[in-house]
Amino acid sequence: MATVENHLIELLPRNDRRRLLDVCEPIQPTLGEVIHEPGAATRHVYFPIDGFISLVARIDEHPGLEVGMMGCEGMLGSHLVLGVEIAPLRALVQGAGSAWRATAVGFTTRTGT
Repeated sequence: MATVENHLIELLPRNDRRRLLDVCEPIQPTLGEVIHEPGAATRHVYFPIDGFISLVARIDEHPGLEVGMMGCEGMLGSHLVLGVEIAPLRALVQGAGSAWRATAVGFTTRTGT
């Protein structure tokens, strides 16, 4: 199997990696694209390859505070593993690039969560 260039996926055992990639599609998120809004149902999980996604918390009337960031070392949507379907934070593409994306349903079905 060719390298997938996301460290979290790369660390999975071969069979688990194959099952996950079977439900993923390669995408090209664009700079400034809003992926999740807080309080909305999570529709997809993302595994960045060479871009990065910021997690932003809204504070009163201010535009927001960056409280986290993920790139090729992780994933966006890990709250689904814990059974939480609602996005807790705003997710915004701050570094365009490529990523693997899976539907929330496909991800939870394939991973058994």
